[in-house]
Amino acid sequence: IMHFHRAYSIPGEAAILECPLEMHYLFNTAETAYNITWYDERTGSEITELEQSIMLKKTQVWFYNVSMQQQGKYTCVVRTQSECYKQATELVVTEMTSENCERPQKGLQPINANVNDLLVCPLRKYLKSVDSPSIQWYKNCELLQEDEKFALNEDILHIRKVNFNDAGFYTCKITFRLAGVVREMAETIECEQTELVRKDCVVVVRGNGFPMVNVFWKVLRGSEEELISPNTSHRIHQIPTKCVLNLAAFQLSTHSVLVSPVLLNLNLILHGNFFLLLCLLLGSVALLFVMGVLLCTIFKVELALWVRTVFPFLYKTTDGDGKQYDAYIAYPRVLEGSSEKAEIFAMSTLPEVLEGQYGYKLFILGRDGLPGEAVVDVVQDALSRCRRLLLLYTAASLCSPEAQEWAEQQTGLYQALVEDSMSIVLLELEEIRQPLRLPHAVRLLKDKQGALQAWKRRKRWAFSDGKSEDRVTSLQPSARFWREVRYHMPIRGKAKETNWFSF
Repeated sequence: IMHFHRAYSIPGEAAILECPLEMHYLFNTAETAYNITWYDERTGSEITELEQSIMLKKTQVWFYNVSMQQQGKYTCVVRTQSECYKQATELVVTEMTSENCERPQKGLQPINANVNDLLVCPLRKYLKSVDSPSIQWYKNCELLQEDEKFALNEDILHIRKVNFNDAGFYTCKITFRLAGVVREMAETIECEQTELVRKDCVVVVRGNGFPMVNVFWKVLRGSEEELISPNTSHRIHQIPTKCVLNLAAFQLSTHSVLVSPVLLNLNLILHGNFFLLLCLLLGSVALLFVMGVLLCTIFKVELALWVRTVFPFLYKTTDGDGKQYDAYIAYPRVLEGSSEKAEIFAMSTLPEVLEGQYGYKLFILGRDGLPGEAVVDVVQDALSRCRRLLLLYTAASLCSPEAQEWAEQQTGLYQALVEDSMSIVLLELEEIRQPLRLPHAVRLLKDKQGALQAWKRRKRWAFSDGKSEDRVTSLQPSARFWREVRYHMPIRGKAKETNWFSF
């Protein structure tokens, strides 16, 4: 069987002839013994390494210094114990006369415009067969150097931001040592600038109704598949899917048909569509329901305050309930300096915001009580006239032994936990790093209903404005903390009778 393959070279360079026989298709090369012999068809003689500047290497014939006289046809013969195969190849040797230093035979590699691209040396497969290989790249006749335009990476030439001027002839030249002799060989690449390559994927889906099909591209990276990005700024990207609906498949003929049969036929034809639309409708309703629940959960406080402000007539008025104050402000007054933060917050910040901004009435012992009265009697009487108890505490004040005997705390917690006669709101002004040191009743209440933690907001604001995080006055009325406090305060409604619902 004779098939001609060609190898091209110019005088003075190295040339390589590859045996064109695909032996692994002919026999099992791992289990079958074979030998390869080369013949010069011009003389019919066998080629041996005794000839000058020729080397036999596995399936290859290497010409160290090829000449015009060596041009011609050569035959590769493969013999086993029972069979013989041969195939011819041709060595073409021509002079290089082009002004652009292009070789007689050129490979074609296109590059894409307006992106970074690369050229691969066609001789890279021979690098492992020689010693001390070095590669140089030329454009036309000019040697290329590493710069902002070109990046040299051995057998690969990177071209940055390809433009029209980058088209031309590129030559990959390899200098190497083989059997102690230094030789060189080269090959030219004809480089043409092209526009972006585009591949269209056409998917035809048969079925009733409107089929929902997702079309996407994947690229094989090693042993794994990766999705191609839809980002158009990437060199390789996919564009959005374009759906084309064949309306002819959904036409309904109505000529010579009565009204009733038409309706019946229509229902039968669109049965698949109706089921799909029903599924979409139910899915949309379920999605809206889940989103509504999430929004109500996240913005529960904001929604409740908005409804109370806009629709106060939905809530029962507090007039006539026998209470004089909206909240009793209780804070520890113990050893020197241990409750300074709580006292500043109770005597200054809370009245400024809740009374000054939102109109609540607060009772604060030491500000609203009469002097000379017994503390226990004043506390019990004031608590009976308040709708809420705001219990302020810090890590130092409430955890001290003196604070655990604090009269307001004891009385208020007793009424809230035992008598269940009023609601209590815990205001935590500092982070409690050892919650087990809290009084047992406070721990139970905190585990049951939680605590409003002012220190979380205070830390974030202190980071942004550079102020000390210990300044309780840095709290602002617009903070979520204040909205949570207002949410737990009594509702000032205008309805005279029992309401239908309450937030």
